[in-house]
Formats: sequence, C-alpha cells, structure tokens
Amino acid sequence: MHYLLRSVASASDLLLYTETCRQWGHLLRDAVQAHLVVHNATEKDSHQTPGYHHATIFALSRHILDMSDGLSLLIDQGSGGAGHPILRSLFEAQIALSYIAKDDTINRALAFQVAHMHHRQRTSRLVDPQMPEGAEFSEEVKEDPVWSSFQNVPWDSARVIDELTELLKKPEFAPIEAEWQRVRTQKKQDPQWYWMFNGPLSIRALARESGHIGSYRLLYSLWVGSLQAGDVMANFTRNSEGRAVLRPLRFPMDLQNGTIMAISALLGAAEDLMKIYNQNPTIRETFTQKVRETVEEKYAALIKYPQILNISY
Repeated sequence: MHYLLRSVASASDLLLYTETCRQWGHLLRDAVQAHLVVHNATEKDSHQTPGYHHATIFALSRHILDMSDGLSLLIDQGSGGAGHPILRSLFEAQIALSYIAKDDTINRALAFQVAHMHHRQRTSRLVDPQMPEGAEFSEEVKEDPVWSSFQNVPWDSARVIDELTELLKKPEFAPIEAEWQRVRTQKKQDPQWYWMFNGPLSIRALARESGHIGSYRLLYSLWVGSLQAGDVMANFTRNSEGRAVLRPLRFPMDLQNGTIMAISALLGAAEDLMKIYNQNPTIRETFTQKVRETVEEKYAALIKYPQILNISY
C-alpha cells in the first residue's frame, strides 16, 4: 500500500495532478468565502430581531462552512473518498437549513434546539454511573478498553440536566417543549426535530419537503455506505497487468463531483440565509458579484479538463 503520487512516473503528470487538485481545492474555498459574505451580513442583520431561533440558523450555516473548508483541504491532497462522510454531513445541514427557511422558520429553528437539549440530557444520564441509565451503560461497556478509561472522570450530569430543564421552561421554548412531549407520547419515542408541528417523518421526506429529493435519491445511499464502511470493496480494481489490487491512498475518487456538490450546498445555503434575512438588498449584489468573479470563472476553466489524471487505477 502506498500513496497515489508514488505511482506517477512522469514529472509533468505529477505537476499537472498536484496543480489541478490545488485548483479544485481553491475553487471550493472561493465558494466558502462567497458564503461567508452572506453569513456575516445576515448575522449582523439578525440583531435587529432578537430571538433564540437565530442560533440554529447560523449554527447550521457555520457547520456547512466548516465541513466545506475541511473538505477543501482533502481535495488539495487528492483525497476524494475520505470526503464522502463530510458530504453526507453537509447534505444533512443543507436540508435542515432549507426546511427551516421554507416556512414556519421560528418554530422549526427552535424545534431543532429543543431536540438537541433532550439529546444532551440523554447523553448526560448515559455517561453518569450514578444515574440508572449510566449504571446500566457502565456495566455494558466495562470490558471496552476505551470506555473503561472514563470510569474515574467526574460527570456533573445533574447540573447539566437541571440547567437544560430550566431552559426548556423559558417562554420561547415552552410551546416547543409541549409539542416535543406531544409527539413523544404519540410516537412512543423521542422525536426528531423535524417531526414536530406535523413535519416529515423521515430524512427522505425531509429532503423532498426541502427541495433536495434528487440529491437524496442519487447520492444519499452512497454516502451511507461511506459512513458504515459498506463501500470499501469499491477500492478494489485491476492494474495495467489485469491483477486485482487495492487503490492507493489519497486516490481522487469522486473528487471533482464532490467539490461541485459542496459548492452547490454552499451557494444554496447562502440563498436560504438571504431568504430568511432579506432586509438588506446589497447582500445579494455583493454575493452575486463574488460568485461570478471567483467561483464561476474558475469553474469554467477547470471543467475543460474533466479527468484529473489518466492513471492505471
């Protein structure tokens, strides 16, 4: 097993490959910068109407920025396959933001936070051996070498649970908490945030509702395979001699398509932010100009060369 670059015999091919990967990485970072223009401007505009719901919107936007920026570093090194889980995470944040932007924005954004708070409470109980759930969990994982190292870590779970319980009683969250409890009773399980207020009951339905069913149908199952290591056999191929081999490390599988998908998520998320916070017309003008001058021009030049490198893998 070795890195792909060791397979490139020609110095000119090596230069072309590394430069092309670098340009695709920079293309994605240009899209990150374009999204940042909107993120920063709309975050400033959000201060005009205080509310807890803003936190969800900008946390999702920030997650999309973070995942895209990290993916750009993998692209720089030609590591395409390792980007699949990042693309899956990007997609989840994108459909969440799109769903929140589409309608009933405040309730949906607050529902996201309420579900998160309940998740934190469950986790706090689980890792605290003084609580019934934690005692059961500690017994279950006592032979696990990783979890056994946490046995002596002090967990102040009661404080965390109490603080979150009080937060859920605040006027902004109280009606959302009531809806969470209603759905929990109806479904007999802790609800996902998008289930509330008669929302979709699956990721597929959420993707359809938010306008991303095409991405879900074509790509979501592939990304699930990456998360669960279900696609590892795809790295077997045949070399120039016809012998079955494993592809080398940092292989550019789906690198260009992944870049395009991430750019689409970034630009789409920027549109969602502008849909929610549309008070400032200059935001769109600045965003459109930056996309045109950086992303579109660079992309037009790169797609003239659809294959990064013609190699025997």
